[in-house]
Amino acid sequence: MRKAFLIALGLVLPANALTLNQLKTVIDKNIQLQQEKKKIESFLLKKKFDEKTLYYPEITFSASASTFYPDIPGGDNWEKNFSAGITAAATLLNFQTKIDTKITDKNIETERLNYKKLLNELYFEATSLLFQLKGAKEKINLKKENVSNAEKILEVAQEKYKNGLVLITDVLKARANLEKAKTDLISAQNDYRKLENSIKYLLNTQDEITPEVELKDDLNVKPLKALIKEGLKNRAEIKIQKIKIETAKLSAELVKSKNRPTVNVSASYARQSDDLSFENEDINAAITLNWRIFDSFKTKYEYLSSEKEVEIAQLELKNIKNSIIKEISDAYSDYETARESLKSAKTYFKFAKKTYERVLKEYELGVSNIVSLISAHTEFINAQEQLLTTKVNYNISYYKLLKSTGGLK
Repeated sequence: MRKAFLIALGLVLPANALTLNQLKTVIDKNIQLQQEKKKIESFLLKKKFDEKTLYYPEITFSASASTFYPDIPGGDNWEKNFSAGITAAATLLNFQTKIDTKITDKNIETERLNYKKLLNELYFEATSLLFQLKGAKEKINLKKENVSNAEKILEVAQEKYKNGLVLITDVLKARANLEKAKTDLISAQNDYRKLENSIKYLLNTQDEITPEVELKDDLNVKPLKALIKEGLKNRAEIKIQKIKIETAKLSAELVKSKNRPTVNVSASYARQSDDLSFENEDINAAITLNWRIFDSFKTKYEYLSSEKEVEIAQLELKNIKNSIIKEISDAYSDYETARESLKSAKTYFKFAKKTYERVLKEYELGVSNIVSLISAHTEFINAQEQLLTTKVNYNISYYKLLKSTGGLK
């Protein structure tokens, strides 16, 4: 299953491994992204429809056969009528359809940017899950190590009990500590499975996933001002809103176009008779001009209303820019906090590790008790998990900052 999934993507991954670079390809299988692609295809077809409506004629063939009783003096027999003909009609001038085509073009641009925006968001979500999955995998290893440490504590307690150096309570406490370590391991394995299920759902696959990412602790970022400048340049939301302003202006023009002329042409050729000889010929050609010259100022006020929509869209652009600046600033603050927390967690881990190793030796020598040993062991476990958690959060905060600038994918 996994192999087939990768072959379809053109990837070769050892042992179900998934890296950040490979994730860029795999993420395209996400169902939401596929839906966005379908929306783009829909608008492209809509554009073709508008073009066909404006520039290409419609050709219609018609035929009929009828029998009727003539409602005229002296008409006392049923009469027949047969006819067949072809009609061609086209629009030579229609300002509304032209503007509709331009609006469709803007909608296509918007959907493409929406796709880029969604891709950036989903790639960050998948990246975050991949780092969490990596953290969960390492947490399982830590829990296995903790089980091993708890077993060692139990062995020491049992040996000291056999030699009459401690009471049975030491053995019982050490055994309880071991059972807790085993329970924590089971819980960690369950957390890993849930995270794996989440990333499988996101990537639209049921194949196993092994995270092949490195939890780094030395990631560098640009200064905040440079990041804000980059975000205001790259973020799809700003580009989308600018297009919405242009679309609002086109919508206002569409309202004005209601008072502009439309020109249609048509031509038809038909033959008819009271039998199947079709001896009577009928040829028609027409050109039609429609021009609304007065509508009680309805179009004027509709146009003024449309202009207000343009102003609203322009104000929304300012709001989006301010929102993006805040998002980048918050993400930068989260990154700085995660970096400092990682430094603190490293110090805490070193202290807790040394304390546990010292108390274990003291217990073996008989100068410390089981309560102090289990307490030191628990502190060491907490320090391990805190270091791992802060490292995961640090890496996620880095990619969250990249996402906020629009430069992640």
